[in-house]
Amino acid sequence: MTSPAIEHLMQEHELITSTGDTIARINGTWEEDPQAYTDAVRRLLRFFREYSDEVHHHKEERILFPMLVDHPQFTMHEIVSELEDHHEQFREHTQAIDHALDAGDHARAQRLLEHYHRELLDHIAAENDELFIMAEQLFSEHELETLYHRFQDFDAEIGERRSAMEALLA
Repeated sequence: MTSPAIEHLMQEHELITSTGDTIARINGTWEEDPQAYTDAVRRLLRFFREYSDEVHHHKEERILFPMLVDHPQFTMHEIVSELEDHHEQFREHTQAIDHALDAGDHARAQRLLEHYHRELLDHIAAENDELFIMAEQLFSEHELETLYHRFQDFDAEIGERRSAMEALLA
């Protein structure tokens, strides 16, 4: 059974991965309405920056990863470093997509967006299938409960912004 803490992160992953449908749906729409395409991509980028990064990745970087690294039985420090590197690469990817949009190169923006999403899916799979399983096996019930409450506190700090970010996908 998955702990509430890990379930919390996996639910965020589900929301993030759901963007794939939108990315596929907007492909080529710039030919008919370049402004509508640009607006749609900018909304996606806002979601990726504010939800995927500022909420989800920061939750991992500020709460989960330090708890893992500080755990005396955790020995896979390189996986945490690799995942943190991915987070930084995702930030760079969103900038590249922005630059392509600014240049009016919609086809390039779409290719970059699709690449970004594929990388994100691979990253999420590594977390779901490796890191989260390790965390559940490593942490005691009390530690998992502490982790969950720290996630809840983080979400409470950002308040209504979280709901607004989730609504961006609607």
